[in-house]
Amino acid sequence: MRYLLIIFLSLPLFGVNLLTYNIYERDQRVDLMLSFDAPYEGKIVQKLENGINILTLNGVSFSQNIDRTLDSMILQTMSIEGSQNSTNLVLWADKPISIEAAMTKDRYGLRVRVLSGNTTTNTATATQNNINNAIQFANEDSMLDTKYIIVMVFLVILIIILFFIKRYITSNKNISYGVRDIKNPLQKFIKNDNKNSIDIIFQRPLDKQNQIMLLKHENRKYLILVGSSNVVLDKFGADNIQTSDDFEVFFEENRQRLGKFLEERQNSLSDYKQKASLN
Repeated sequence: MRYLLIIFLSLPLFGVNLLTYNIYERDQRVDLMLSFDAPYEGKIVQKLENGINILTLNGVSFSQNIDRTLDSMILQTMSIEGSQNSTNLVLWADKPISIEAAMTKDRYGLRVRVLSGNTTTNTATATQNNINNAIQFANEDSMLDTKYIIVMVFLVILIIILFFIKRYITSNKNISYGVRDIKNPLQKFIKNDNKNSIDIIFQRPLDKQNQIMLLKHENRKYLILVGSSNVVLDKFGADNIQTSDDFEVFFEENRQRLGKFLEERQNSLSDYKQKASLN
């Protein structure tokens, strides 16, 4: 555990490593693209010494020294001098140049753009300000992109949650066989009050829309079909159906008749709708 702690504490000391570099020569500019193995948060310092522009990347390690001669009218020689704690980009041109630098949005890359222009010792500070401004703009763009991604992820999660809530509600509605839809027609079909109470003795779902109920009212029992149709199917004396087994037997004996009854009513309703549409 002690060794792991030492390793984690020593990680920031190594900083960021320079992995690759690429040079793109154009007629109006020369671009140098650097890529790192981690987001670069260090400081970039530019200085001009004897007509040579030097960009120092503090906190960037590079184990090599690179010298490149370019076939460009803007920049003739480019060198990368690596060390443990910083890396220098040495740019030499026979004519004055200006330098622009900008970090990528994820800060894993740095673009150094070299343009033809006047560069003197007095303009070195101005060039450094341009570098800092470019990095600041890149940071602001990165923050905006991060906020946009966060908002989009939140909306996707919200949509997923709403989708599952809808499925849950729909599933419960299907499992309940339309109990809410059955209760409302039942209340319209029979007016229940405190004086004449109605007791639901047994009930059994016939399908997703209809239910068979055995009600008791004033020593009489009524077999009622509620749901898409509200019909009193039969009435009995007090001793005809006493237990749930009696109700189950009656239900199974009359299931086919009830199904046929519902089918006939559905066909009649369909014929009525068809005639109404023709008119």
